[in-house]
Amino acid sequence: MISHVMAKAHAGDLWITIQTHPNIVDIAVLLDLAGIIITEDKQIDPATIEKAQSEQVPILTTAKTTFTTAGELFRQGLPGVDEG
Repeated sequence: MISHVMAKAHAGDLWITIQTHPNIVDIAVLLDLAGIIITEDKQIDPATIEKAQSEQVPILTTAKTTFTTAGELFRQGLPGVDEG
């Protein structure tokens, strides 16, 4: 599933966000997320990349907005948190 609302996130979900600070990795680990997608071509803090590598949390990036990214993933068959 895809989530941009952390209160509804479940283990195995993808998190779509514009946040890039190292704490996003801590949250992904805590919630056992499948990975993080950072939108809007945000520059990722090097400490975030290092932490993600050490915790084995995949981080993907896109120039697209969070809204567009979620819509494209949904169109590809990945349900949102309200759908699962």
